[in-house]
Amino acid sequence: MPEGDSIHAHARRIREKMAGRALIRVGGTEPSVRRRAAQLRGSTLDNVEAVGKHLLIDFSGGWSLRVHLGMTGRWRFGPPSGAKSDGPARVVIETSGWSARCYGAPTVEIDRTPLIWDRVGHLGPDLLDDPPDVASAVARARSADQTVGISGILLDQRIAAGIGNVFRNEVLFEAGIHPETPVGRVTDAQLEWMYLRAAAQLRRNVGPGSRTTTGGRRQGSELYVYGRAGRPCRRCGSEVRVGRSTDLERITYWCTACQPDDHAPAGNQR
Repeated sequence: MPEGDSIHAHARRIREKMAGRALIRVGGTEPSVRRRAAQLRGSTLDNVEAVGKHLLIDFSGGWSLRVHLGMTGRWRFGPPSGAKSDGPARVVIETSGWSARCYGAPTVEIDRTPLIWDRVGHLGPDLLDDPPDVASAVARARSADQTVGISGILLDQRIAAGIGNVFRNEVLFEAGIHPETPVGRVTDAQLEWMYLRAAAQLRRNVGPGSRTTTGGRRQGSELYVYGRAGRPCRRCGSEVRVGRSTDLERITYWCTACQPDDHAPAGNQR
């Protein structure tokens, strides 16, 4: 599932392989890409940035590409492929030695650079910034409706950008907080700890390999609760439960013992 760690990894790869090089081909099924394809050929790929879950690529001539992978999007990289092998790619950009192709993303658009960057202006601080602006994230969380569940707050990209469903579940487990706890019942210290922990976990997973939050690197992902419904908690052995948050259409995992639904007291942060 693409979250901030994945998007930053994609941005790094495109930057390393394509930055400063001229585009020999631009294509794809996205209408805004098709309209600008001829105009963009020959331009230079000037800058690549990840902003939360958004990937932005600036081209010379004042045009930029924005991609949000959503739940289904994916990038594929390799040598130039030629149009026949692209299939239903939403966007394809190629230099003389490399190709980046995006499939299944719900949001793909090319527009003037200031307009593209305005599209991400509403986002909270990116937790993969170095250092992350955790104080701003906590302040934004406090300005939200305090009856909203902490799950919704952690996923709200206007508060802090980069956390998705996997890290939301994992950080709540590590904090010992039940997913449906209203944010008003979570202390500032707990909020700060969770955003710092999410930032550390995201940064740790930018590199290659399976995603991990436990520190393990065995076959497959090494996670505390995500995807482990019905299995014993790695910490206490109690059952890991699964359900849907009341205020979110997202699958939620939690440990029945480590995350009591009467809300963990301040300081129960492991």
